[in-house]
Amino acid sequence: AGPTTAIINALTGGRGLEPAVPFSYQVRNNFLSTNNIDNYGASAQVDYEFGAMSLTSITAYREVRIDTNQDTDFTSADLLGRNAAQIGINTFTQELRLASDFDGPFNFLLGGYYFDESIDQANQINYGTQFRAYGNQLISAATGGALNVALLEATFGALELQPAKYTNQFFANGQGLNENYSLSDSAYSLFGTVDFEVTDRLTVSGGFNYTHDSKRFRTATTSNDIFSGVNFDAAAYAPFRQTLLFQGGLAQQVGAALALGRSATAAEIGAFAGANATAFAAISAGVTAFAAANANNPAANPLNGLKPLQFLPQFQNLPNAIEPGRTSDSDWSYSIRANYEVTDDISVYLTYATGFKASSINLSRDSRPTAADRARIVTSGFAVTNLSTGTRSAGPENSAVIEGGLKAQFDNLAFNIAVFDQSVKGFQSNIFSGTGFSLVNAGKQSVRGVEFDASFNPVDPLTMTVAVTYLDPLFDSFIRSGIFVNGVEQDLSGQVPAGIPEWSVKLGAAYVHEFNSGTTLTGRVDYQYDSEVQIIDGLTTQFREVNNVNAALIVALDSGIELSLWGRNVFDSQYLTSVFPSVAQSGSISGYPSTPRTYGVAARFRF
Repeated sequence: AGPTTAIINALTGGRGLEPAVPFSYQVRNNFLSTNNIDNYGASAQVDYEFGAMSLTSITAYREVRIDTNQDTDFTSADLLGRNAAQIGINTFTQELRLASDFDGPFNFLLGGYYFDESIDQANQINYGTQFRAYGNQLISAATGGALNVALLEATFGALELQPAKYTNQFFANGQGLNENYSLSDSAYSLFGTVDFEVTDRLTVSGGFNYTHDSKRFRTATTSNDIFSGVNFDAAAYAPFRQTLLFQGGLAQQVGAALALGRSATAAEIGAFAGANATAFAAISAGVTAFAAANANNPAANPLNGLKPLQFLPQFQNLPNAIEPGRTSDSDWSYSIRANYEVTDDISVYLTYATGFKASSINLSRDSRPTAADRARIVTSGFAVTNLSTGTRSAGPENSAVIEGGLKAQFDNLAFNIAVFDQSVKGFQSNIFSGTGFSLVNAGKQSVRGVEFDASFNPVDPLTMTVAVTYLDPLFDSFIRSGIFVNGVEQDLSGQVPAGIPEWSVKLGAAYVHEFNSGTTLTGRVDYQYDSEVQIIDGLTTQFREVNNVNAALIVALDSGIELSLWGRNVFDSQYLTSVFPSVAQSGSISGYPSTPRTYGVAARFRF
């Protein structure tokens, strides 16, 4: 609960949200969220064999339709009256594979893959009935009570010689952003692998993949948020800025003269002026000169503190004369692998492989031109008001991994162990900032690790499993993270990426007893542990540790009837699955709690 909580509670006449009790499973939304998803799809696979060769064709088509609306301020105050999305996704894929099954030491697979997808996305985010009052309190808090919504409306209107222009317009109910995005993605790849048995026990493999990916995207987004459309640096507002600079400077200088450790109040300024006329005249003259000299200096603008409250500014649409709205990426990746069977039960392997991920597109209200493109847009004269910088897309990722391991299979014991070192250049990061998403590339992210899994059958009815993973991830370089703290973009270089636990352990056991009648009784239990980890980059106060136990008892009758009693998270482990900055509530954090203990019964009939 941050500093805005008191405002929300005052607006709602009580407790407007659930601070400090994340596992009460209570919500304070003022309307119910909806989420309707329809999926349609069809696929066809054709296999044709001729001699020692086989040809496979897989054709697939899928449609997804999504219609959602969410109370994304997550409070009982009517701050955001609507945050709705309508999304349509159409995807077509075609794959062809030619594979050999020769008796000799040489075999291969050769294939091609085609991908075509179109996305149409519309969003509407609108202020609710209480956002005006909420915005008024934010402005008052940001200016120490000196300014408010009505005063700004009247002042700006008067300075523009249109006194009624902004009356009752700032943060009005229904204002917001109407977003429309479209994306077409066309990609194809050619791939192949070759296996060569050097000896009966040694096999060497090589593979390649060529990918070409082309994306085109466009936006048609408009904002009718009047307050966010005001240019606080406009020449018309210079007298107002000068007055504010004088008042603020005078209060600050008199406070310093009185050694208050703060700005002086109006009463303290009056008393100082009466008792120290000469000193006050000097202070006043100096502040007057400073205010006059800096009235048109954007860096000294006393209204700068209000710019973060311009939540939904005008959107710079594309394609435009500077931004073509398209990406085109190509890459060759490859793999080399050697596998050696030490005995009939044990084999070891070593692999080196590279990988590739094409550019990703930011289809959100936080999609903004780069600093270089913004400068060219401003110079060209078609920049929207209050245009800031960001990214339209994140460039491609390129990865490389080396892995070695051992695989063993005995009569009642099997286990695998792998050691790997992976690096990703241009890692694509997508982080929610409280009003939008920052899609950026890290310079490099790496992770080294060890994976071990095993299954053991001490007696026929009992199977025991264990899986252990150790990971050592690092942002080797992430200077421009897209995460801002107090207006400063954070450099995450040298930090551990969030959400990746150092240790993960999963234990399981299943006991199956078969009666003479053919009925079977199965008992299962599993345990999952994830060591403590920071939940999301940039929020260093939020961590989670997972300790989760599931269990089930199943009776299967010979007739095909199956009855089960099950429990998930049986010891009610509590942790936050994800957290993010609360929407338009600077200093507050919202999060999704883990699913509580659930239990139930199930019946199935198999025929």
